[in-house]
Amino acid sequence: MVHTHGTLVWVADEQRTWVKGRVIGQSGEDLIVSTHHGERRVPVEAAPLQNKDDEPVEVGVLPLLLMQCHCATIQSLNIQTTSRIGMTCYWWLSSAAIQTTSNQVYWTMSLVGLTCLMLHLQDMIDLAFLHEPGVLWNLKQRYCQNSIYTYTGSILIAVNPFKLLPQLYGRQVMDTYSAAEAGSLPPHVYAVASAAYKRMRSEGRGQAILVTGESGAGKTETSKLIMRYLAYLGGFKQSCDDLTAAAAEDSSSTCTSSIEQKVLESNPLLEAFGNAKTVRNDNSSRFGKYVEINFNQQGAISG
Repeated sequence: MVHTHGTLVWVADEQRTWVKGRVIGQSGEDLIVSTHHGERRVPVEAAPLQNKDDEPVEVGVLPLLLMQCHCATIQSLNIQTTSRIGMTCYWWLSSAAIQTTSNQVYWTMSLVGLTCLMLHLQDMIDLAFLHEPGVLWNLKQRYCQNSIYTYTGSILIAVNPFKLLPQLYGRQVMDTYSAAEAGSLPPHVYAVASAAYKRMRSEGRGQAILVTGESGAGKTETSKLIMRYLAYLGGFKQSCDDLTAAAAEDSSSTCTSSIEQKVLESNPLLEAFGNAKTVRNDNSSRFGKYVEINFNQQGAISG
């Protein structure tokens, strides 16, 4: 690593894990780093470099900016510049004009101020410096915008939101991911399940999805989402709805439950054998689960 005066770095902190700093000097083999919490003296190897995406850009005056966006309000814009980089911007507008083409809308704005511009990556393999503080910062930025899924190559990282995010799930989202090409949509558990399902159909071989994490990370809920989505891909459209309502409707009829619904309803039975309350989770699985789902030639769940 090359550290010079003004280099932006991360510094370990007992309370905050990592804090941002700027190199202001050198004392022997150590760096003198200025942070919001005072100056720190740290070894060079203990001061990993910040990614460009780690630092919000603050600009006093930006005379003219031309950008493409799909939706906007006076106070904020949500812009997707590429499939991998997301930006959230907050503007003070002095004027705005709309220019239209055949299929695009452009806003030309004269800006008197730009308060903050933050970047976050959907695939952390694109980080210039793939280290602990860079990964944690990127995950935090996405988490703050309710983007709980992030790729690291072929691995999907899911951060438990501890709240309901209905906009991330449901029939419309399932349809979108089932019809999309791999890598063309933002990270999602549906994308991982869809890739496995399509590979199984095309190659005629079984596929495996490993869900792992610490207590309270959301492994059980993620497994449920995968099972519902796989059932949906196989033609069981009720899997995107509330299973409690589906079960009530089924019990009121003389028909027996479908195979797909029985598979989806097996989770509560499995949980009854070994779930317990822990410090982090009121309903923590105290055992590992191996779930095998069989599909017929038509791609529907058969057992």
